[in-house]
Amino acid sequence: MAIKRIGISMREVRDPATGEIRDALSREWYGFLNSVFGGVLVIPLPNTGSGISLLLTHDRFDGFILSGGGHIGESDIRDETERRIIGHAVDHGIPLVGVCRGFQMICRYYGCPLSPCPKERHVATRHSVKMIVPDKQAWETDVNSFHEFGVCAENVKEPLSVLALSMDGFAEAVRHESMKIAAVQWHPERENPFRDADIGRFREWMDDER
Repeated sequence: MAIKRIGISMREVRDPATGEIRDALSREWYGFLNSVFGGVLVIPLPNTGSGISLLLTHDRFDGFILSGGGHIGESDIRDETERRIIGHAVDHGIPLVGVCRGFQMICRYYGCPLSPCPKERHVATRHSVKMIVPDKQAWETDVNSFHEFGVCAENVKEPLSVLALSMDGFAEAVRHESMKIAAVQWHPERENPFRDADIGRFREWMDDER
């Protein structure tokens, strides 16, 4: 089986000693994606704004992940980088999964507005979500939570549909109705050990059937 080539976006961090702004990616992603694919080439995507299009066009990718960390609007160059990644995935039919901030970017791309979340329920905590599986009975699980903004379930617009709900009415997972695009608000890469359900979801969502 060919090694998957997965491009993943990065957060911005400022070095406290020098003040330099650097792109960063948690090492947890390498372990999680290896658990998903049993072997993967993880390609970190630099925050270069419109310049990322050159890399996207001249390299081959089997899938993209929009990682978490930070808020939309804090960095224009990161926002533009991730919009370009979404657009490239949509235009070329490449699987795309968003995590936390990545969830919010995908929802915003499709016109779903963000709302503040109650911090005591969604910031540095765990909470229950109801998983909605089409044609099957809904079931509950618990997830980690590290986000201050979310999308109210009633504000999720087509072509996205809700796959998971928090008890206070926020969408916790969404999926595109016809393309291989999905997103979750929690961080599957931060679970120790990684959860079989998250691994299975990523395998399903990032299976390339082109």
